[in-house]
Amino acid sequence: MSQVLLVSELTANAIRHSDSGRHPCGQITVIIESYGRLLHIEVIDDGSAESTAELEGTANPDFERGRGLWLVDQMAARWGTRHDQSKHAVWFQIVMSCPKCGNEATEAATKANDA
Repeated sequence: MSQVLLVSELTANAIRHSDSGRHPCGQITVIIESYGRLLHIEVIDDGSAESTAELEGTANPDFERGRGLWLVDQMAARWGTRHDQSKHAVWFQIVMSCPKCGNEATEAATKANDA
């Protein structure tokens, strides 16, 4: 259930570091899409002029904070960010283990990479 941990980390980051958590009417949107065994998840927040999502080296096990994007980097098959004028999104993809699904996840990941 690594996807639950990663959504939790990205949601906490959005609350802590974006305008979504700084304003009473801030919003966070979670989009979950499934393509066979490929799970694509995005956490979209209201953005911030003060911070962006950046992976900074390795996580320090002694720190209480600073491991969210490191965990995403370690556990997701792929991840990235996108921005526009008012929104910021961090997305990740996980390939789920499911013997019934065959190669659909690989094909979906290839299509997503080409988009």
